[in-house]
Amino acid sequence: MVTSCIWTWPTGRYPISCILTSASLHDSQAAIPLARLTAQRITHLYDLMDSAYDARLIHEQVRGLGQIPIIDANPRRDAARKAELQAEEKRRKLLNFSYAEDVRYRERPPWSG
Repeated sequence: MVTSCIWTWPTGRYPISCILTSASLHDSQAAIPLARLTAQRITHLYDLMDSAYDARLIHEQVRGLGQIPIIDANPRRDAARKAELQAEEKRRKLLNFSYAEDVRYRERPPWSG
């Protein structure tokens, strides 16, 4: 099984960099090679990644390329942050608050899969 990791323009229409990897390779392991490849091809200021990419080495490499990493913090390393997120979730349930994405998902037509 082979998978590809692709970085695109924000619209998602134009691929900038692509690496073909084995399926067992986690996406975060391809982040540094993709960041280097992308930096050679275009001039950009930011690298936007989700919490799976929250690693000190990735932050350092992105800064070393002259970009600013915008990476969602992963609470697995910070017990206080994890407790804060759990408390926020409890408050959300108490107030019966739903994110717009959740509401749209529940309102999808039954034939949509």
